[in-house]
Amino acid sequence: MKDEGPEGSARSVPVTSQLAYLVERQRFAEAKRLLGNLLAERPEDPDLLFYGAYIDHFEKRPEQAMETVQKVLSLDPHHESARRLLFGLHNEARRFAEAERVLIDLIKDYPEDADLYAQYSMLMLETQHLEKAQKLAEEAVRLAPDDEQALLASALCAFVADPSPETNHRLQELIRRYPDSMRTLITMIVVLADRRRHKEALLLSQELLRAYPDNEDVVNLVVALKVQNHWSLKPLWPMQRFGWAGSAGLWVVIVGLFAVLPRTPLAPWEGPIFAVVLTYIVYSWVYPPILNRLMRR
Repeated sequence: MKDEGPEGSARSVPVTSQLAYLVERQRFAEAKRLLGNLLAERPEDPDLLFYGAYIDHFEKRPEQAMETVQKVLSLDPHHESARRLLFGLHNEARRFAEAERVLIDLIKDYPEDADLYAQYSMLMLETQHLEKAQKLAEEAVRLAPDDEQALLASALCAFVADPSPETNHRLQELIRRYPDSMRTLITMIVVLADRRRHKEALLLSQELLRAYPDNEDVVNLVVALKVQNHWSLKPLWPMQRFGWAGSAGLWVVIVGLFAVLPRTPLAPWEGPIFAVVLTYIVYSWVYPPILNRLMRR
């Protein structure tokens, strides 16, 4: 694609390169003004449209970004950057099957790209396909032994499989070497927590806190996970492990218990049993927020 510079300008940088420069440095207000002018002249230019989609994605407008990416790919089905962005949009929206299809197609076209294998590995970690994630991470490291994403994917696979002191140390070293990995690690912690793997999530968040002790977001994450892992919340294990399904199951058990209790030898103990159950319900509502406040002091 030919770049056009503004007439009468002393700048030697072509306009599209100037746009790329502004986007790379996240100077989006300037980039959008320039992009608007360029699109008025070339409304069907896939590269220009991609920059618009990228800005929408960065500024948290996924629907607009997806619409524009689809338009880019209708004009140029092999547009690499648009395809990578499409993967990101699917992945962030937790449309994992669609994200995987995009990655597989990209790997077919770019079989030596270590970052693609690392991203695929992370995707498999999110969907709890650990064995496949490990193989993909190994391939990423083989292709690029010093690549940040490849090393991080490999370390995360090792940590999730066996959160031992050795894997903790390896992960901690990577966190220190690659500070830009914080966002990826926080995403992984949230995924582990969502999957009710609170112990592994807490260990990973503590490693992150050692690297960034003054980061308020990391501190809040560690506190929340410490609350989830606290011994005094063990009676709430069904709800912590299974979420709403666990709560619903517990309520079914309680209702069923009091439906059959009057017809059992335990009928004289119905009052004390009811008091214990009521105490448990109040404890499940009131105690976790109190513990959270205590942990923050």
